[in-house]
This record gives sequence, C-alpha cells and structure tokens, in this order.
Amino acid sequence: MDSPTHNQHSGRTDAGFFSREAVGSVPWVILGKAVLFFIYFGISMLTVNGLGREKYGIYSLLTNISGYMVVLCGLGLGAALMRYVPELAARRNGKGLLQLMWKSAVLQLAAAAAVSTLLLAFSAPLQRLFGAEHVVHFRFYLLLACGLSVLLLLKDFVGTVFTSIYKTQAVAVLSMSCGTAWLVMLYLWLRYKPGIGTVFFCADAGHWNDLFAGSRAAVPACPRPGLDQR
Repeated sequence: MDSPTHNQHSGRTDAGFFSREAVGSVPWVILGKAVLFFIYFGISMLTVNGLGREKYGIYSLLTNISGYMVVLCGLGLGAALMRYVPELAARRNGKGLLQLMWKSAVLQLAAAAAVSTLLLAFSAPLQRLFGAEHVVHFRFYLLLACGLSVLLLLKDFVGTVFTSIYKTQAVAVLSMSCGTAWLVMLYLWLRYKPGIGTVFFCADAGHWNDLFAGSRAAVPACPRPGLDQR
C-alpha cells in the first residue's frame, strides 16, 4: 500500500510534469497556428478560383451545414474530456481513460449518424429551401458534407485527448501534415477536375491522413494501468 508521503511525492511529480509539458507546448501552438493560417489561406484561394462563384456558394453552404453538425454532435463532450482525461492520466488509470474515450466517441458518432440520416431524408426540401434546385448532385454533396462532419468530429476528439495530456506537439504536427496534404491534393486535382466533389474528397483525404496518424500515435501516448486506479 502506498504511504501518504509517497502519494504526495507522486502528486508533486505529476504536477511538475504537466507544468513542464504545458510550458513547452507554447512554441508548438504558435508554430501550428502560424503555419495553418497560410495553409488554409492557400486552400481558400484555390477553392474559390477553382470552383467559381456559383459552385463556391453551394460548397460554402454545405460546409456551413457540416460545421453546425460538428457543434451539435459534439454534445459538449470536449469539455468533459479536457476535465477528466488529465486526472485519469495522472492517476495512471488506463482502464478508466479508455472507457471515457470510447464511450464519448460512440456517443458522438451515434449523434452524427442520426443527424446525417435526418438531413439526407429531407435533402429535397433543403435543396428547395436554399434555392439550389439547379444543383444536380445536391444529395450526394450533402452526403459528402455529412461524412466530412464525422471526420472532423473524430479529428477534434483525437486532438482534444492529445491537448488534455499536453501532447500539443503531436497536435500541431498532425494538423500541419493534414493541412499540407489537403493543399497539395487540392492543387493537383482541382486543376484537372474542378468541382464540389473534388474539394470534398481532398478535404476528406487530408483529414483521414490526420486521423489515421493521430490514432496510431494515441495508442502509445495513453497511460498503461498502474497501481493507482482510483
């Protein structure tokens, strides 16, 4: 059984570790924000010039729907992860941490599936509501927007877990790699096949790359079950 002195020493060690990690993450946050500013600026320019005003308007509408879905289907669980993941990680409670993460992910994905089903069921009324009757593949584009929402939810989920345990360097590197892949694919593909679907596919591929790399990095970053399982 651990003595009170040992527990206090462990608590000071964990607190010191997280303090050092928090301070050391500041340069990576600044670097990531600066690089992503130029990357997303380039993506915006390529998208506007490649699609034209009319197609870009439809694309903007669909990305707004995707953004609203992310906010709605997040269910406010990001705040819960930021609150409890550091505590469970400090206690080396790997079992509790895994339970919290998979339950949160399942709830968010279930909400995204329900909202996507509802949107696709009412795609025709939505198309008339937004005055997009001339868009032939509106329902297909709406499906791509729903898929993008799922990827963004999972990406935000992985990023939140990393940020909560002060792995900001990993978040910055993954975000920059995702943005770079998205920008390069968009530049190469949009020149030969300009269209709304092309932009969505490039965005999905970039986020898939980020999500795959982040998921692989998250496994060794999660603490293994230790003696303190409170």
